[in-house]
This record gives sequence, structure tokens and C-alpha cells, in this order.
Amino acid sequence: MKKNYIVGYFNPLSMNGIKSVIENSLELDMYWADSLKNELKIIEENNIDYILGWSEIAKKPLLYLYKTGKEYNERYDCDEVVYKEIDTFHSEEEAIEYISQTIYIQKVLTFGEATQLWQLGTSTLRKSQQDGRFREEETRKSGGTWLVTYEAMQRLYGKENQND
Repeated sequence: MKKNYIVGYFNPLSMNGIKSVIENSLELDMYWADSLKNELKIIEENNIDYILGWSEIAKKPLLYLYKTGKEYNERYDCDEVVYKEIDTFHSEEEAIEYISQTIYIQKVLTFGEATQLWQLGTSTLRKSQQDGRFREEETRKSGGTWLVTYEAMQRLYGKENQND
């Protein structure tokens, strides 16, 4: 799994605690009030999807898992990073397993989802499956629904079509 998370110690009662995990993990020396855009740029440039923060406030150390995202901030007229608390864990291994499973399931699409994202005809993927264009591990049928990996779609059809 490509590492898309950072780990560090922080105070879960403070959003500055999350930011200090980022600052320490990436060895940055920056003033966080600089700008919302700067924080978003750092998150995006370093491909940080998750932040794991150790806290020793509880009796046993807990690892808080946050998912990063972005939202539009009307007040400052720009996108900003948001941190959504997902869960707590007692070990880094448990948290990494959770992240791995989450990433894996997000990389599997139904044929219907894939044809919409790549703007293909509804029978295109069925025909590709019948013609053997997909590798064995790239598709499977679950009940009556065909599933395909995101990587298989990129391999056969390139980047998804961004035109809406």
C-alpha cells in the first residue's frame, strides 16, 4: 500500500494538535495561521489522506484516525482542509489495516459506476469481459453484479473522463 498517512503525537482536543502532527511528520517550520490555502497545498502535495495522532490523555494511549478532505470556506473565499475523526485504535497496525481495507474497497467499481465515470456505453465492459481484455484478478461477479478494479479501467481506458 502506498503510504498516504502520517503519524505523530497530538492533543485531540485541539485542531492545532492535528496541525502539529503534520508539521512534525513533514519536518516543516511554518506558521499555521499563514493561510488556509497553504495548509491545503501541503496536504495535497504530500498526498495525505489520513492523519494518525497518538494521545496519552486517556488511561491507555489512543491513536485517533482522521480523514482529510476539503470544503469551501465562504468567509475567506477559498477551499480549506477539513479533518473528520473516523475512529480510535490501540495500535498503529490496527489503524493501518483499517486504512488499507478502506482504500481497497474504494478502488473497486461496479460496471455501471465505471461506465459512468469513463462515459462508456453500457455494454462496453461486458464485451471487454467476454473478449478477455480484463485480467482474471481485475473483475469478478458478486451476486448479479460485475465488479472491476479502478486500475483495470485506467489500464484499458485511460484516465476517467472528467467532462460532466
